[in-house]
Amino acid sequence: MRNFVVEIADAYGVTAEEILGDDRTRNLVAARQELMLVLSEETELSMLEIGGLINRHRTTVIQGIKSARRRRERRTRQIGAAVEWFIANAPDGLAIIVKKRMGEVDISIVNEDRLENGDWTINVPAHKAEERVRKLLEDVTK
Repeated sequence: MRNFVVEIADAYGVTAEEILGDDRTRNLVAARQELMLVLSEETELSMLEIGGLINRHRTTVIQGIKSARRRRERRTRQIGAAVEWFIANAPDGLAIIVKKRMGEVDISIVNEDRLENGDWTINVPAHKAEERVRKLLEDVTK
């Protein structure tokens, strides 16, 4: 479990101790819920066992997993919108590479032949993906 906690803490910019603590700030709640989801997907632990590990009631774990799934689905839609916008507006010869991570996305705009002008890469929160792709494409095509 420790590896999951550390990985999620790094992705959310918090500490493992904060995830396992009582603070209820938005970012920590999201990180904690992501941990619940990952533990449910990657282990054979029951909701009761997950709750015991992170000092939460099993019903809190169930609700946290639902919230984390909804958050993932929303991020996927937001990233999809950015890619669709890029496809509709990018000049010929440019391609987009998207690497999705917890809470964020790495977006690279590259020359299809990868020989001219190098790559342009940004790391952004998923909810800002479309806005930042537009800005990045403006910068690349100047």
